[in-house]
Amino acid sequence: MLSALAETDVAFPNEAEALALTGRGDGDVVAAAELLATMTALPVIKRGAAGALAWNSGARAVPAPAMTPVDTVGAGDSFNAGFLAARLSGRPMAEAIRWAAIAGSLSTRAAGGTAAQATLDELTPSIR
Repeated sequence: MLSALAETDVAFPNEAEALALTGRGDGDVVAAAELLATMTALPVIKRGAAGALAWNSGARAVPAPAMTPVDTVGAGDSFNAGFLAARLSGRPMAEAIRWAAIAGSLSTRAAGGTAAQATLDELTPSIR
């Protein structure tokens, strides 16, 4: 698994995975992100209700919007898609991380993995 990280442009572990991959039993997710950045080009860590953390020449953390989740199935996939869509459309890194956290959070509004995925119209006003 660790050797595969060197071949990726963006790694999207959740917080528990990031800590496990780096052996950070102390729970220091910032230190885990910094260490992951030596293994992959860009670690973007999903932190659930705590938002997101990426390491790109330093830590960049964003909060998640306050939500009462109905179902978290698909939230990580929506997070990943939000980040990638933002970056591929030319948005800056900080905005892409915010977009990812919002996309993941909004996807928890309904049951099922795709029933509540955010639309571009929902995301764009939220990140300005």
